[in-house]
Amino acid sequence: MVKKSVWMVYDLALGGDFEGLYTWLEAKNAIECGTGAAFFKFELKENILQELKKSIKESVKIQKKDRIYIIYRDARKMKGNFIFGERKRNPWAGYAVGVGENEEEELE
Repeated sequence: MVKKSVWMVYDLALGGDFEGLYTWLEAKNAIECGTGAAFFKFELKENILQELKKSIKESVKIQKKDRIYIIYRDARKMKGNFIFGERKRNPWAGYAVGVGENEEEELE
């Protein structure tokens, strides 16, 4: 068994199983890293994504709109994956107006 450091970002839907998730995180001796974020060490045999997903599903009632994203180191590279849910449109999209977007071409 190998222990991996894992950062988890969670966004549970309205009525999400926070109690189940918090119980699971406490059992892993996780530390809080801001709203909806935690850090813990996870003991695994082979595949971190599959094993984390299975472990969480055993303790947490996952709903269709729940999202859980993990960040971990794999073979010297940092990786991130959704183990539940998927990426949404960036809430900050459209805030930074690009240079030249409002320029008009000079008429001849």
